[in-house]
Amino acid sequence: MPREDYNKLKSLQPELLNDGYRFIDWDVDNYPLGFGKISDNNTTLWSEKRFKVNYGVYIDIFPLDLTDSGMMSFGIKWMKYRKLLFNYRAKISKITISDLFKGPKKNNNWRVVAAKIPLMFLKKKDILKQIKEMESIWNKAEGDRYVSYTEVGMYMFPRKWFEEYTLMPFEDINVRVSKYYHDYLTYMYGDYMTPPPIEQRTVESAHGKYYVNLDKNIPLNKIIRS
Repeated sequence: MPREDYNKLKSLQPELLNDGYRFIDWDVDNYPLGFGKISDNNTTLWSEKRFKVNYGVYIDIFPLDLTDSGMMSFGIKWMKYRKLLFNYRAKISKITISDLFKGPKKNNNWRVVAAKIPLMFLKKKDILKQIKEMESIWNKAEGDRYVSYTEVGMYMFPRKWFEEYTLMPFEDINVRVSKYYHDYLTYMYGDYMTPPPIEQRTVESAHGKYYVNLDKNIPLNKIIRS
């Protein structure tokens, strides 16, 4: 979603709440991601054990910034942004030294615990302020391409991919989809219409879901105690 529309969506929080939804991003305490979500307020979804945030059932909303920079020059800026994101995520992470010896991701836990030591002298609000400042200056009014970036990747797209739309059915409604959806999906996923071989299909998830309730919103402290 272009940055202007993304910010407009954030401003519609009161209307979303009236309809049983909410927009969550940096303004939610301990939110660890560089993009927002539209969340169903009447559900519970706790997907990352080291971050105490109830997302609810959601869809991701990725902001797109216009840029006139090339991949390499913007990539240099993104590396600084990525480091800030990692520091912030390490700062708010609930991983402790005892967690280093638990589960299959213990090697990544070492990185998080090691990062926590120098971060003891920084406040999370100061790191977050730097992140928001970087996000606020990247959108260019006359840019010729869009860039999408998070802590795990950076992607550039032609501007026209997000300026021309076609209507496509989704359940019982029609939604606006980029006319260049095939180009976008191919760029992001390759041959997206061909399922991988059976031996490459797994039930593992990068998110590692821990608790889902589709019927009600349950406070995380109750889930953790149980």
